[in-house]
Amino acid sequence: MTMRDNWRLYLEDLESPNLYIDWGFYFLISSCLQRRLWTSQGINAIYPNLFMLLVGPPACGKSRLISMISDILQDKELLVMSKDKKQTAPLFPYAADSITAEALSQYLARECTKIFTLEDGTDYVHASCTMLVEELGVFLKKRTEDTVNMLNQLYDARNYRYYTKKQGKDNVQNVCVSLVAGTTPSFIRECFNENLISQGFTSRFVVVYQEQPRFLRQFTGFEDKHMKARAALVQHIKKLSKRCGPIPMSKKCAAYHKERYESGSYINNRINSSPKLDMYYARKNIHLQKLALAMQMGKSAESTEIELKSFKEAEKFIAETEIFMHLSYDLTGRNVIHEFTRKLADYVQNSDGVSHKRLWLDWHSDLKKDELEAALEFLLQTDQIVAAKEGGKLVYLPKSR
Repeated sequence: MTMRDNWRLYLEDLESPNLYIDWGFYFLISSCLQRRLWTSQGINAIYPNLFMLLVGPPACGKSRLISMISDILQDKELLVMSKDKKQTAPLFPYAADSITAEALSQYLARECTKIFTLEDGTDYVHASCTMLVEELGVFLKKRTEDTVNMLNQLYDARNYRYYTKKQGKDNVQNVCVSLVAGTTPSFIRECFNENLISQGFTSRFVVVYQEQPRFLRQFTGFEDKHMKARAALVQHIKKLSKRCGPIPMSKKCAAYHKERYESGSYINNRINSSPKLDMYYARKNIHLQKLALAMQMGKSAESTEIELKSFKEAEKFIAETEIFMHLSYDLTGRNVIHEFTRKLADYVQNSDGVSHKRLWLDWHSDLKKDELEAALEFLLQTDQIVAAKEGGKLVYLPKSR
């Protein structure tokens, strides 16, 4: 059983949507890698920290998932002695959603800064922290501009300076902050102006949009099988905590990524054509490498390189997320692609093969042409259908055929 399978088993009774569940696992792994592991593109280091935004209506399972991530980070197996040796402290420091920019800078400098001794005997200093924000509206309330500026800097995992009138200057070396937050589309529409959406802030987030919980189930507690799955996860995380150093791509993976990146594939071959996501796609290459690193280390704590298989899995998984991503910013609050994608998949699955022309004739009253193309691209990217040429014509076929 893989670690992701253990995570899924542990949360099998959680109502949160499947997409939330899986992103929760990769966020947990990436936050536990801190700034101790990294991959690279050329001479630039890519650190694993993710900014993840769970978007959906109330009671969709956002807060519950975030609380489960928090619960793992607070496990008794993941506690160490505090710097003053008087009490225990989390091995992976985390901050609540009520923290201010000033308090966070002080927390990073005084509680999160750690020294890791590498195999060659040199000391590696980093200040890593996980932010768990169940409601983004509470976190940003009355201090949006300062907080956004701070988060933009912290995402880049560099040295951080913060000035206060009372405390003076905080200099924090090698900062790495991971952030998961939940919110509703209505909050984004009310509080995120065009500048935030189209420029630096929102492009740093992987936005995971879902409309409803996967089921309605009264939670009655964890069984033995759930606790065993949790224990396996905690032991995996403990192994990760002992790792420090670069995790390069394998030769095959590096060659594949180089070709995709230099051809402009990540910017130009878009599943979602919404202009709201232009800046996200400009930064997609970074998101993808962070996710691939988390996927690889989620499979094995002993991994020494990112395998091509993991990278392709990251491409597929992020594609599943992108198709609905812009609904978070959509002023109408709904998108026809989301509504008809499943119906379109069923339509093709129940056929012996259907031509592109036939699809357009049957679906033109429900979807615009670019919406149909986006839905088909999503189904192809996620391996729900396949495309082939028959008699010189493009035909879409059921996956099992």
